[in-house]
Amino acid sequence: MVHSTKAQRETAGPSPAAQWLAALDSRPAAASLAAAQLAPMLTHMLEHPDQALASAHIVATAKTFKALADMGRDAAVRAQLAATDLARATSTLLRQTEADLSNNNSSGRAERVFLLVQLLRCVCNQSADHDGARAALLEHGAVAAVARVLCSDDVARQPLPLGQAAFGAALNVALDHADCADALLAAGALPPHVRALQPGSDALAIWPLVCSSLDNLCEREAAVAQLEQDVACAPAMLQALAANARALAELGDDESDGDDEPQVRRGAMRTLLWVLCEALEKSAVVRQQLCEPAHVLLLLDVLDHYLAQPVEPAETAELAAPDAQPPNRPMPQQNRYADAAAQMLVGVSGEDAALALFDDAALTARLLAMLAPERAGDRTHDARAAAAALCLGNLA
Repeated sequence: MVHSTKAQRETAGPSPAAQWLAALDSRPAAASLAAAQLAPMLTHMLEHPDQALASAHIVATAKTFKALADMGRDAAVRAQLAATDLARATSTLLRQTEADLSNNNSSGRAERVFLLVQLLRCVCNQSADHDGARAALLEHGAVAAVARVLCSDDVARQPLPLGQAAFGAALNVALDHADCADALLAAGALPPHVRALQPGSDALAIWPLVCSSLDNLCEREAAVAQLEQDVACAPAMLQALAANARALAELGDDESDGDDEPQVRRGAMRTLLWVLCEALEKSAVVRQQLCEPAHVLLLLDVLDHYLAQPVEPAETAELAAPDAQPPNRPMPQQNRYADAAAQMLVGVSGEDAALALFDDAALTARLLAMLAPERAGDRTHDARAAAAALCLGNLA
């Protein structure tokens, strides 16, 4: 009897979602239709989610949420959608679709990934500048589901469109919303952001989106706690910083072909630099995680990279702003990014656990070489020497 009922569902006529789509195609007033006709369809989805996700109907369900996500770009329509059960229906189907894909227990994987992307887009656009929608999505489990998607291997395999949709949902649902941001962090959403910014990642096209979301999450105190708990996260940030510096050096200064890769990499480095700098300032635990010779050598690479960069006119104006400098900077440098790198270096070397760093021959030799007097008076050399002197002073 159970199998017969499922077969009947699979071969049934047009689903309520398909009927709603057909009506939508014939009506130009999408906002009016959303308010007048959406409720019955959402009620049916909530009462019969298995039918909405059945193989015979899943494409129509996906197209329905694609249309709803597109509508949600309009603030007026978004307000109307927030008055319906859309957040609850989105959350219900998102949780189930994510579970089906993660357990590999469903047929039609491509169609389910397509649905997952549209559900994430719906979360993203529903929650744009709408705290009521954010609260509803959080209440019904969508925020935790977004975090699980971020943590999945599918995001790394498909940065476009799945990664773009997932990071976009994480950004909009948590933007200036403490409860949603804390829920994402509690569900483990921070490490996937860091992984996505590794130089070997295929996600370069969505790095600006990833950086915006990472920056928003790291404004929360819970982010520092997660960095303290996940001992691999801060070192991964530092490795990404140094690796992107090397990648930029290989790319060189020629951007005449219109390639935006250098600009994207620099933006990712700035985000990682400030997030890591602030975490190191706030937490001795995070500083101690970097008390390894290899990590300090990477910090020196990052410092050298920024000391070699010219200060652009826009940055010169920012340098004059009182809040443009990293907190508690240990010394004046030639640009604010070098200031941040120097602060991190001095902060890490000031920990008691860093005393063992002095036993590392390669690190000691590099610090001593930075003090060489041959180029004294050169601004870059003097800045490098000042950082080395403070670091050696901490280690002595």
